[in-house]
Amino acid sequence: MTRTGYTFYSKSAGMEVSATRTIKRNRIQGKIRFRLFPLEEGGRERQVILMLDPLEAFRLSRLIHQAVSEKRTFEGVLIHKSEKDGLESTAILDVEAREKKGSTIFGFTVVRTNGDKSKTRRVSIALDEVSMLFTAKLLEGLAANTAYEIYVNGEAASAGEEVPF
Repeated sequence: MTRTGYTFYSKSAGMEVSATRTIKRNRIQGKIRFRLFPLEEGGRERQVILMLDPLEAFRLSRLIHQAVSEKRTFEGVLIHKSEKDGLESTAILDVEAREKKGSTIFGFTVVRTNGDKSKTRRVSIALDEVSMLFTAKLLEGLAANTAYEIYVNGEAASAGEEVPF
């Protein structure tokens, strides 16, 4: 499977930003797959995947630019809601900048809670300024490239299926 995107790594976590599309009922939509995952054993079970709409991805890129331009303590929040198998889940994605020993450390923290409160996942990744700016540019480009909806006559593939480009 080939994806258009990039994967970033820190000491303890990884972050994948890639283009994808979903099929729901008779509609194919472009999406941005934003995945954070711990690198430790068992990390696959603790990963958090957000399927962002192009506008959400663009908003996230703007938060990143704000964090980088502030160059001091900054916290921007993107709230992402989704539904799967009849359960709504909420993810809170923090874009952070923190001063530490004379330099600024940037990163993301995502906390996802299922609607029934049965499972909460939290993943954080620290990145340098260049990686943050590249993430913002990548999100902007992917948002423009995935800003489409295709309506299919008849029945599309199974509902909610993720289909890579």
